[in-house]
Amino acid sequence: MGKRIQSPTYFIHVAFHNREFPARRSRPRQCTHVPNAHQIRRAGTGTLPPTQKARNIGPLLGRRGVAIIKDMTNRHPKSVRRRLLLLLYENYFDNPLEMLSPEEFINEKGFGREELIPNIHYLSDRGFVELLTSYDPPLFSAARITAAGIDLVENRLELDLWFPPDPVGAERDAGDVLSLMEKLVQEAEFAPLDGEARRCLLRDIQFLRDEVCRPVERWRQQVLDDVIRWLEEHYFSDAGTVMPSLPPLRRRLYALLAER
Repeated sequence: MGKRIQSPTYFIHVAFHNREFPARRSRPRQCTHVPNAHQIRRAGTGTLPPTQKARNIGPLLGRRGVAIIKDMTNRHPKSVRRRLLLLLYENYFDNPLEMLSPEEFINEKGFGREELIPNIHYLSDRGFVELLTSYDPPLFSAARITAAGIDLVENRLELDLWFPPDPVGAERDAGDVLSLMEKLVQEAEFAPLDGEARRCLLRDIQFLRDEVCRPVERWRQQVLDDVIRWLEEHYFSDAGTVMPSLPPLRRRLYALLAER
């Protein structure tokens, strides 16, 4: 048997985990209270004390007290993911058993097909959304928020960290990077590889995805260099593996790194 080639992501994990990836559960969770329907009705009639209204209610743009983004012109992927989560959260508390179809997102909620499909699959891969797959991938049959997604929406600080409502500066400029990254994920899924080679490719692509989804100021150039170089040497150069999104993604990543 030949010598097994080890992906560099193993060594990157070891080198950077303790310094750059503190466990999320190591810090106390800070939750923003989301009022129930009874509290909202009382607040509307003025029966809550003013201090309780200010602390519990705040600006009510959704039925559950969640400030849903009304500006649908912001097509940044993180803003799109935030809107998807908030809409699914609202739908869950209207009817926990009801799932939204792609037609409802597109025809009634104002999402475009091009922005809906990659972002809803990203939320599904993160465990924030549950999808029923269809016979016409990558389209899905229905979507529903999970318990992890509900916890994220109700933890406003964590929600703003993952999916800021209106990215500015470098985060706004990196919107096309996230779109290219999701295209690369799809291309890797359909790559003509099997066995260990396929598992390594998908693991390395996911590791690159995790790094790119961090705030731009926290990108680590050494990590990006190592993973992209590994992908180009072992997969992109292979005539049987087609990932056309990798070169433009690399150029955009390095351009944004140079601007920091």
